[in-house]
Amino acid sequence: MLRKRIRSVRASWVLAGLGIVSTAAYLAPGRPGERSALFTGALALSLLGAFLARRRSRVVERPAWLASGLAFCLFLLGLILWLWAPGSQFGPFEPASDALFLAATLTLAVATAAVAFARGAHREGAAWVEAAILTVVVGLTGLELFPGVRAANPSLGVGGRLASGAQPVAELLVVAIVLALVLSRNGRDRSALLFAGGAALLVVSDLAFRAGGNDSDGFRPGGASGALWIVGFVLIGVAALRPSTACAIRPSRRREVLGRIQLALVAAAVFVPPILLVRDLRGRTLLGANSLTAAAIGAIVVLALAAVRLRHLFSTVRRAEAHRGEARLSALILHSADAIVLADREHRITFASPSAESLSGKRRSALLGGSVLDWFTEDQRDAVGKQLANLAALPPGSTVPLEGSVHGADDHVRMVEGFGQNLLEDANVGAIVVTLRDTTTRRELEQQLERRAFHDELTGLANRALFADRMSHALKRKQRDHQVGMAVLFIDLDDFKAVNDGMGHDAGDDLIRCVAERIRSSVRPGDTVARLGGDEFAVLVEDTLATDDVMRLAERLIEMLALPIEVKGVGMAVPASIGVTYATRESTVDSLLRDADIAMYRAKSLGKSRIEVFDTTLRDDAVRRLALRVELPAALRQGQFRVVYQPIRHVVDEVLAGFEALVRWQHPQHGLISPAEFIPAAEETGIIVDLGRWVLAEACRNTAEWNRRWHHPISISVNVSGLQLHQPGFVDDVRGILDSTKLAPGCLTLELTESILVQHQRVTAILLELRELGIGIAIDDFGTGYSSLSYLQEFPATSIKVDRAFVSRLDDGGDTGIVRSILAIGETLGLTTVAEGVETTEQMEVLRDLGCDRAQGFLFGRPQSAGDIEGMLEMIRLSRTAERARAETVYTVA
Repeated sequence: MLRKRIRSVRASWVLAGLGIVSTAAYLAPGRPGERSALFTGALALSLLGAFLARRRSRVVERPAWLASGLAFCLFLLGLILWLWAPGSQFGPFEPASDALFLAATLTLAVATAAVAFARGAHREGAAWVEAAILTVVVGLTGLELFPGVRAANPSLGVGGRLASGAQPVAELLVVAIVLALVLSRNGRDRSALLFAGGAALLVVSDLAFRAGGNDSDGFRPGGASGALWIVGFVLIGVAALRPSTACAIRPSRRREVLGRIQLALVAAAVFVPPILLVRDLRGRTLLGANSLTAAAIGAIVVLALAAVRLRHLFSTVRRAEAHRGEARLSALILHSADAIVLADREHRITFASPSAESLSGKRRSALLGGSVLDWFTEDQRDAVGKQLANLAALPPGSTVPLEGSVHGADDHVRMVEGFGQNLLEDANVGAIVVTLRDTTTRRELEQQLERRAFHDELTGLANRALFADRMSHALKRKQRDHQVGMAVLFIDLDDFKAVNDGMGHDAGDDLIRCVAERIRSSVRPGDTVARLGGDEFAVLVEDTLATDDVMRLAERLIEMLALPIEVKGVGMAVPASIGVTYATRESTVDSLLRDADIAMYRAKSLGKSRIEVFDTTLRDDAVRRLALRVELPAALRQGQFRVVYQPIRHVVDEVLAGFEALVRWQHPQHGLISPAEFIPAAEETGIIVDLGRWVLAEACRNTAEWNRRWHHPISISVNVSGLQLHQPGFVDDVRGILDSTKLAPGCLTLELTESILVQHQRVTAILLELRELGIGIAIDDFGTGYSSLSYLQEFPATSIKVDRAFVSRLDDGGDTGIVRSILAIGETLGLTTVAEGVETTEQMEVLRDLGCDRAQGFLFGRPQSAGDIEGMLEMIRLSRTAERARAETVYTVA
């Protein structure tokens, strides 16, 4: 649309330039043929502009430009007949060109009326009345000034006299519509005024031509009337190409002056007919002491008095409008929510609106005469005073923004903003206008929104956005000075999901708040603590060069979080894993968070509740873990997983009691992959459900086969994840596997991590169903997670497994207190105890002395394939056979 308007404006300027050149060339000396060609060319260009405007203009304007184009066509045809076929006839018209010119004038009147309609001038009745008055006056004046127009030439025929009489009437109709268009307020845009000017020039040029008596002598190129015709054509063409800008004349002082001139013009026009009448009476010696003369003089006097009365009414109406405007403005000020005060150069208040009373809590009488600066708080008075002093020195009408705090009602400080305007030179005001609005509520809302945007709503800590911003500033400092130390600690709670699932999100939120407070109390005041989401926290440590300080902080956090926290009446430890990374000059916000996250993940994979420092090899490991995570589904489909079995023996006599089934990934490129690398990814992706079902089925199948072959009761322990346990139909899956493999339910034990205890309300029902089938339930890694004796009593567990971290302390007279306590708990509750990670005979002897039931570890054998287990069982069978044979031999000899 904008490009279209620009092209239209350019085309209008081109046509205007061509019109000026054509007019100058037309008036210059030359041959009649050349001037006729220029005249015809200007008319043709205007015709082209009218038809182009019809395509580009608004729908409401298209009839106007179509009528203008038709009028130009008729003018052009009439001109051609006049110049090259002067003797042609059209019915009664002699010559025929007169009929075309008359039709063109009537069409021009239609075009002018269409322009007025497009601009909305038809809705202004006063403009049409004034135009009618002026048209009558113009017609009478034209008859007086151009006597040659009053009567047709006697030498003309009937058609010629008809055309001569009808042509002025048609032109007077054009004048009437042009006047109505100009006098209307809606029609005064540039395009309409150019069109009106062009139409008026066409009428004036024709009157001038006829007044000179040239219509009988034919057209003579080079005259002034021809030049006026060219200018009229060009103006209409330019108006057609120029985009309309309706209502371009806005209410202003200029419009008021135009209105007065318009009224004066109409009033003066009323006196023209009586004056002409008196002049005629005087010329006929009728002016004297008679009624006709008295009537003429009386008419003039009455018209003069009516004009005076109209002026008085106009002034009264204007004053009434001004009074209504003042009343409206006063009502707006009185009911405005903004406080408005007027102050002189010394800042004394001379006027205060009612809203000023509400904002300040003082009556207007107390405000008047006081300084506007006293309204503001002491710390802002000087700044506001300087702004108002500078405003008084600025040009009239200048404004300055104002912002600050004011003493409000009940001595409450209110935040305000507004502006001051210099109206000292305004005769109606003569003061500085200060407008203030109360923004306290909005500011408080903005602060709340800002806090929510940069702070965690649950804990009040910085969120990820604010933490990244603080890191960005710290990195810029380090880039300027590489001696500035900076580290990031990434903290993730271990097994936090179990709290949400088992105790509800309210308990999880309470736990997160307590953890946040512990972290905040453990760091320095200058360090930034943030909650990145869920159970992830981060600490930004600045201005430290000693890595020992950072590690001590990380260790302190591990210790603080390991202390029990009471949530919903339950005390639980909250172990956490921490990743640490140190910034370099090449570090970015994203790289630091990524590296700290990688280090934290490494800490989890190495056993949780520990600290790991990032190095570049960890990034390679992270890339490898991501690749493995993507390959997990295909690996399960292609049978790349293997089940291995670790022996479990009785502690008293070291007789084989059973095996624990463990899964390994035999990768075609990377070889054997540890479960610590792929089990977390399997749980995150959910593939652990299918993988666990396959491991359970494989372990049950092999165990059933071993029991059938060696006639020896061998049990199998299989790990089950929380995600797998909560799958609909899990109990049915286990029952189906036992039925298909023919394994006795008493030979199967399902191992659950201790974190699942927190979910006892959901898990207990499932485990009870499993116990009804005869399946054993073991609590794995007991003592490292959310330990609770009340949970343990409610669970239908059959055994507990002592974590390898406690067993490893039994060497060289180590602390046996924790293991002794766990074994005592198991004995009290009637649970079988199994020690994990037994590697030395010394550990085995301590466990035997403490009364542990069973043990597993490298001392009894590493995890082995099913084929190796068959070989081991065969050796046990042969050994037992040999022992029985020796016993029988001894018995026989005896």
